[in-house]
Amino acid sequence: MHRIGGFDPAFLCYGFEDRDLALRLEANGIRIQENARAAVSHEDDLHLDGVCRKMVEAGAGNASLFARRHPDSYRALGYARCDARHHPSLRWLHAIMEPWRPHLIRFLSPRLDTLNIPFSIKASAVKMLVAASYLHGSLRARD
Repeated sequence: MHRIGGFDPAFLCYGFEDRDLALRLEANGIRIQENARAAVSHEDDLHLDGVCRKMVEAGAGNASLFARRHPDSYRALGYARCDARHHPSLRWLHAIMEPWRPHLIRFLSPRLDTLNIPFSIKASAVKMLVAASYLHGSLRARD
């Protein structure tokens, strides 16, 4: 780990610092394995509005650095599909979605657990809003 240098301080905001570290570890012969018995405890209260804020921050901040350093992984992870830097044609979708995105997030975030609609519809709405938030961040980036 010392040889790798730990987390790269060039990743200044939320997102991709952990994936960058994992890829650098693997590139230096350190095998990363999944442990199904490992317990992870997140102390933050996870809500749609917070996840969407993080996706805006990741899209605007660390995404471009990660994409430059690890282009194949960026594409494989799926982020490039909702990144306007990789698909400028997504700007029209952003123009349509952005007036509604913040309102939908504010409406759905406190109600996701109690809405009486099928889980698959809730999951699709969450995925759409998270992707739209990432897209919004990619358009705010200062590359």
